Amino acid sequence: MSTVGLLGASAFQKPLLDVLLHDGHEVIVFSPRGPYPLLTGPHQTAFIDVRDVDALHAHAREVGIDFFVTDQTDLPIAAIHALHERMDRPHLPAEVVSRFTDKRAMRAHGQSCGLATPRWQQVSDVTELDSFWTSTEHRIVVKPPDSQGSRGVGIGHPNQLPAMFSEAKRFSASGSVLVESFIEGVEVPVEGCVVSGQYRTLTIGERQDFAGARGIPAKATYRPYDPKNPAHSALDSVVRTYVERSGVENGITHAELMLTVSNEATLVEIALRGGASFISSHIVPAVSGFHAGHHLVQSFSGAPIDPMPNRTNTGHTAGFHYFWSERPLTAHELQALRSLPDVLAAHLPEPDATHHFGLPRHKPDRLGPITALHTGRHLDALAEFSVRHPHIHFA
Repeated sequence: MSTVGLLGASAFQKPLLDVLLHDGHEVIVFSPRGPYPLLTGPHQTAFIDVRDVDALHAHAREVGIDFFVTDQTDLPIAAIHALHERMDRPHLPAEVVSRFTDKRAMRAHGQSCGLATPRWQQVSDVTELDSFWTSTEHRIVVKPPDSQGSRGVGIGHPNQLPAMFSEAKRFSASGSVLVESFIEGVEVPVEGCVVSGQYRTLTIGERQDFAGARGIPAKATYRPYDPKNPAHSALDSVVRTYVERSGVENGITHAELMLTVSNEATLVEIALRGGASFISSHIVPAVSGFHAGHHLVQSFSGAPIDPMPNRTNTGHTAGFHYFWSERPLTAHELQALRSLPDVLAAHLPEPDATHHFGLPRHKPDRLGPITALHTGRHLDALAEFSVRHPHIHFA
């Protein structure tokens, strides 16, 4: 079997690690030093930034890495294709990859496809912005144009622009910042796959943010794509048009769209990887029957791709729950959460570990997720747990 470089050591990379180990690959996990779960285990590790193409390539040549993979994180996607180009392995051209990693290229490609996009401007200094952004009465979004795993993203009003701009630039690898109009509507996550240039929507979610912490997802429920549902069809049409004209041949996608009451869909973000919170690894297979991890390995390795499967509906809905606590969780509470029925995966603190408590202000402050089939017995057990532990708050 091959020696594989897995880029990223977060808990959401472990399912892909398990797939690789099960298939007999030797795995080296690459990550900066930090509190990442996969920096220990039955595999090798190397402390290299997952975006440092030169250092990754040098290590690959030294130890004989055959190909690189990642899932559920934006940061290494462009690096993998640049590495595979140097390694003479199948890869996507940089301009294709940028349509999923660079927000400016994303907006430009959407416009070239005739899709609705937010109004936007990319600049290096706040003084270069058009007067529109300081005079509008509507909310605006300020973010790094390069994918940074939601870091540096701000949503607010024009009087907050200088502070949001400064924060976004702090996380921008290019030194520039993207300012966009905020699209009103319901934000909908859409998970899909690409097989031999053809796109298919697999699951569509309903998301809810924390009360008092807008923009930080607390829970979501995912259902199979239903072509007879007008909202689903509108969402599918936008993502399908974007992806099938992008140049991508194989892979999985995670998209976020805004949907109006009249079922008009606007693409906000799209990534060439799976959704985090164990979405691609556990929720997508549970709802659609599609094994995203297996397809990812085929796509990155250049192995023959399984044909597009017939559309299936497992009959299940699934989703995730994050939560917050007014005080540190006890070992008993953590065990009770892990023991809830129909749990597919959970990332919870260890009983003796320190962790954030209080309403989250940033994504890393959240506790969880608990990813599960959303059966009656799971939701009933979660509700009963909440009654017994009123200091622990679920959306």
